[in-house]
Amino acid sequence: FQLGPSLTGANYSFCATTCGFGGGTGFFSTPWSTVTSFSSTSGAYFAFTVSAVGMISLSVSYDLLRSSYGPFSSQLALSINNGAMLTVGTGTPVSTAGATLSYSLPPSADGAGNVTIFVFGYNAYSLGGTLRIANVVISGTPGVLTS
Repeated sequence: FQLGPSLTGANYSFCATTCGFGGGTGFFSTPWSTVTSFSSTSGAYFAFTVSAVGMISLSVSYDLLRSSYGPFSSQLALSINNGAMLTVGTGTPVSTAGATLSYSLPPSADGAGNVTIFVFGYNAYSLGGTLRIANVVISGTPGVLTS
């Protein structure tokens, strides 16, 4: 687990029991970008790095929950073997009621040595708002890459 540079040293915590909507463990942090459009240079993200060697058909799901002043929008992105950042899907609204978000990762992630998954938050009402991520599941199917 990593925090983006604009969150490093900021207020963040691990929640052992009540972080995600519906319970679960996770992390929450502040401050988040108040810019209304997504920028991969904002530095406001949660990130997870996994090895996908021997895995295909990768997917990720997680719960996101914001405070009333937290980011209204999120964007999933990834980097394969420390390469360029790729966005997955389009910006997704974040609710104060919480939601489970699920994405299929592109085939280019299949079998990669390192896949870093970024969950960006942006369009916060104020810098003091929080975003919580919980119940992160990164999965795939054992398999061999075919051309």
